Amino acid sequence: MVGDFDKQPGIGKLSADFKNLEWLRRGDQEVRAVGVIVEKDCLYYGTDSELSQNYIVRMDKKTGQITRLRAMEGSSLYATRFGDVRLISTCVEPSRVNRSRQSVIYASVDGDNWQPIQSFNKDLLDSRLFQFGTVVLPTSDYHESLGMFSGQALAGCDNQITLVQFENGSSVKRSDAGIIEV
Repeated sequence: MVGDFDKQPGIGKLSADFKNLEWLRRGDQEVRAVGVIVEKDCLYYGTDSELSQNYIVRMDKKTGQITRLRAMEGSSLYATRFGDVRLISTCVEPSRVNRSRQSVIYASVDGDNWQPIQSFNKDLLDSRLFQFGTVVLPTSDYHESLGMFSGQALAGCDNQITLVQFENGSSVKRSDAGIIEV
């Protein structure tokens, strides 16, 4: 995954011997990605653009075809998987298209249906001088249904780790102990 502007953004496949690079797709904001969930046949990620509407998308690894699954209120830097649950978080990166002051965690069990499960407000510090507000997800492909996240420049989430327990995938709720149950 490379690039930010014009024809720079792209997602490519590098051969095991590091000698050949094949671009799956290149040259638009829909392939501007940072955190990606790698599946057998596809990639899931949230787009990372301050220039255009952001989406959670699925990219076919053979064709490079992108399917928009859900619009998001901000750009995305993090994506991960805990057991059967996939998570993507948004970033509070103010721009003319990213106007939300909340960082949101989206969850999906099947990869196609994404629901917001938690959100946190940006703290009062200016993003230009300090950090964008974001829920930080670890790079993981943990096979159990227990995970975690932390906050950066977010009210009520800064400098703490929240454990996440995913139960049956049918519903989502936040308990008083700060554990999200899915």
